[in-house]
Amino acid sequence: YRPDHPVRGLACFCRANIFFHCVRIEADQEPAPGQRLIEIFHCDRSSQQAFAQPFLLLVPPGEKSGSIKQRCKAKLQVPDSEFKSWRLVRCSKSGSSRVHLKDEDPWDAEVQDPRLCLEHVHPNPLNSLSRQSRHNKPLTIKA
Repeated sequence: YRPDHPVRGLACFCRANIFFHCVRIEADQEPAPGQRLIEIFHCDRSSQQAFAQPFLLLVPPGEKSGSIKQRCKAKLQVPDSEFKSWRLVRCSKSGSSRVHLKDEDPWDAEVQDPRLCLEHVHPNPLNSLSRQSRHNKPLTIKA
């Protein structure tokens, strides 16, 4: 994508389902010397499947994961009650290595090109076992 390229030229513009083929637009951020603009994605805790829209965050090398989590919480405007169960995970590009980061751990230690994800419960699970609750069961009236 080029900044002078019109939105009509994007592959998702003429699709029937605009919510499936969507584009996340964020303000263009210029990294300061030493900072990196990284993509952070959401991952389901049980299935390890990525979901929702990833977002971009500027991070300096060696920043503690607790600080990154707090900036993610502020950017996404997630309430404390929900965010307390979210975990920051460092992944390798191949997906073979996953490390749950503690608040005092640096985000970029021990990995050449780390990727970060926020691991939490999917708000709209797709599998049938997750959907089963007392609200989805038939009502039984006993005499």
